[in-house]
Amino acid sequence: IVRRHLSGAAVFKRAKIHLPQTVHNDLLRLREQALRRLAQEHIIVETTRGASVIGINKEDMRDMYDIRMRLEGFAAYKAAQNRTDEDVEKLRKILELQEFYTQKHDADNIKNFDTDFHAEMYLCTKSQNLYFTLEPLHKKGIKYRKASVVRTNNAEQSYEEHKAIFEAIAAGDPEAAEAAALTHIKNARDRLFKEEDNQNGIDDSTENN
Repeated sequence: IVRRHLSGAAVFKRAKIHLPQTVHNDLLRLREQALRRLAQEHIIVETTRGASVIGINKEDMRDMYDIRMRLEGFAAYKAAQNRTDEDVEKLRKILELQEFYTQKHDADNIKNFDTDFHAEMYLCTKSQNLYFTLEPLHKKGIKYRKASVVRTNNAEQSYEEHKAIFEAIAAGDPEAAEAAALTHIKNARDRLFKEEDNQNGIDDSTENN
């Protein structure tokens, strides 16, 4: 789905797997978990013919960033208010690893620690409502952001923006944390759609569905 081998409205059926029984059962369980997760995220829908691909298009991504623009700043504000010393140390370690992999130009790990940074920031809010609203949104879009983080300048800019958020949270400055988070989300959105324009990386085929 991510690589657009299965595009919007495509239907695929569960394949039969001919392997030793223990391996077969493990793979079946993993497949069902993966399909259930895709259905929960509204990327596929189960039909009588099989699983039909809904996918994620430009408008979906714009919606997700619009929601994050409304909530991410508030999350950073609450994180700066409610973080503990232990939270700050966890964020610091994640940021250090992001810097390390940014210098190595390791796109997969840059993406992974970007996810970890945001998830940890949401945890710092001490609000389950914020965490369980924002964390799935961030994860849902992450597979489409790799093209953006591959660019060295983008990865470096993202790291610097995370650093500004971290410093404000560590200092216990809610207003600065909110402002830094809003700047980051706006810039991340702009970087993503710039890459989309250059590479046509997000599938438009479901835009009218």
